[in-house]
Amino acid sequence: MRDEKLIELLKNDPDTGMRRLIDVYSGLVWAVVRGRLRAPYFGEEDVEECVSDAFTKLWLSRDRLDLKKGSVKSWLARSAENCAVDRMRRAMREGRTVPIDELSEVLTDDRETADRAERLAFIEAVEALGKPDGEIIVRKYYLGQSSREIAERLHMTVSVVDTRTHRAIKRLKRIMGEQYDEEI
Repeated sequence: MRDEKLIELLKNDPDTGMRRLIDVYSGLVWAVVRGRLRAPYFGEEDVEECVSDAFTKLWLSRDRLDLKKGSVKSWLARSAENCAVDRMRRAMREGRTVPIDELSEVLTDDRETADRAERLAFIEAVEALGKPDGEIIVRKYYLGQSSREIAERLHMTVSVVDTRTHRAIKRLKRIMGEQYDEEI
């Protein structure tokens, strides 16, 4: 069924429209969310809530959806991705952490235009920073936490977090530069 018909059905017969949307796109939404929220750090209930949230957001946005800007499929995939990232950020704010040796699971982001080898090189470089610097970089630049939030979670002062961030970025540049120099 084409997107225009799905949206029309959703507006005219909401129950049938939602059932049809879920039938068509639930596999995609589940896959996107599970790709982000992996066990053992996130449970099935986290995944279910994100899937439900993605479809709920579509339902609430049904009158504003502009199919000229993208398909229902892409809208739902982006919504599912955003829900999963929000769930990860919330978990980090609550004090749940992902161990530094699991960074490849956390940092792999299919939205990036860099190829897989570059992403893996970056992940290895962040892992080489060790703790707590690697975790500070992940929290600040991947999860979008402020220096104050990071300081509270890692029991540091804001100035220590800022200093460590500055030094870690310098080390990352040096490590990444060395990796590229070896390839030439």
